[in-house]
Amino acid sequence: MNFISARLYVSTRTRPLTADEAETKRIAYALKDPLYQAEVFTIAGAEMARLISGHCVLVPVPNRSGSCVANERLCKAIAMFVPDCKIYSVLDRRETVSSQCERHKKGIGPLSVMQHQIIRLRQDRLSMPVYLVDNVTTSGNTLEACNHWFSYLAIGLVWADASRTMSWVDRNK
Repeated sequence: MNFISARLYVSTRTRPLTADEAETKRIAYALKDPLYQAEVFTIAGAEMARLISGHCVLVPVPNRSGSCVANERLCKAIAMFVPDCKIYSVLDRRETVSSQCERHKKGIGPLSVMQHQIIRLRQDRLSMPVYLVDNVTTSGNTLEACNHWFSYLAIGLVWADASRTMSWVDRNK
């Protein structure tokens, strides 16, 4: 799947973080916090808005338990900078799934598209480009599972891309 990210998330296991990488990590964790600070979403929203152009649909990606609250807030922050976009909160999960991080620690492979338990609540036709909005991507599998419901035509838009940050040792276990 094609996805674009505002920042690269670097694991602290590979080396000490630069100031920019530390800020990316701080914001990535803050975006998941239910007691979020509005300025964190404004920072992320402004950077993510630079990656897209007008007339589009932003679809918040559900987290592992099915909640879209944090990513809906991120969509609203992006929409402050891209006035021609619409937010289409239509994805959910049938049941909670384990995170890719948990699965990696246990030596378990990624979930398949169907194992993600993603469902689309409405089947409205969308005539504008669709961006799946997520705070962090690790493997890209959640975005793939969401994209399944948009005939694989959506683009993943993420704040931080952690998919290329595993150390060489982690990739070769």
